[in-house]
Amino acid sequence: QRVSALQLRRIVRLQLGDVVGAEKFRRQAEVLSLQSRAPQMFKSLVAIELTACSKAGDLGGMQEALERMRAIAAQYPRWRSNLLFGEACFQRARGDHEGAKQYCEECIALAALDEHGRSKNSVTWLSAHVVLAEAMLELGRDEEARAIATRALDAYTAKNIGSRTGELERVLALAEARLGEVNRALDRLSACIAEQTRLGATGVQLGMLYEACAQIALMQR
Repeated sequence: QRVSALQLRRIVRLQLGDVVGAEKFRRQAEVLSLQSRAPQMFKSLVAIELTACSKAGDLGGMQEALERMRAIAAQYPRWRSNLLFGEACFQRARGDHEGAKQYCEECIALAALDEHGRSKNSVTWLSAHVVLAEAMLELGRDEEARAIATRALDAYTAKNIGSRTGELERVLALAEARLGEVNRALDRLSACIAEQTRLGATGVQLGMLYEACAQIALMQR
């Protein structure tokens, strides 16, 4: 439990953009884990950790989390969708966008929503669409990126299964801007920033929305 608590503190520091503080907690968790010879108790934290490392641009942290995810997936087959998502994030971070696309498509198929809007892992299903759309943008396939993000956003909101759509709105706005729909993209981002602020979002999560606004401004010179 103490190892998991330190890992959770690390994740929070990463999400707040405090890389130095995150590294301090990572070292403490590593030492404690070696001393006690005990694994992390709450395995679900590993997927959250990988996502936080991805947003912070911590490639080493992603690789470390991914190795633990592979071990968990080997023991628990239902974890495979999480692992596929982790592999997609890692491939995208290292610049292999085609590889990221392949992993995302496998993940989406495995964690697909049914006719009732249920999924074995709806959060991972949504996040995989974000990474897939981002990969399409990196490959210059803007229309595909918009179609992927729109389809996922419509499916997720139609079933009323949560409000975790900020990242999907962000990548959709970037696709819209690149396709010439600048005002629509900025309106989308403004509404998303207002909603995330209302919900109390801070750090990297909110910062990425502002960064998207800046990217659009650069596109428009």
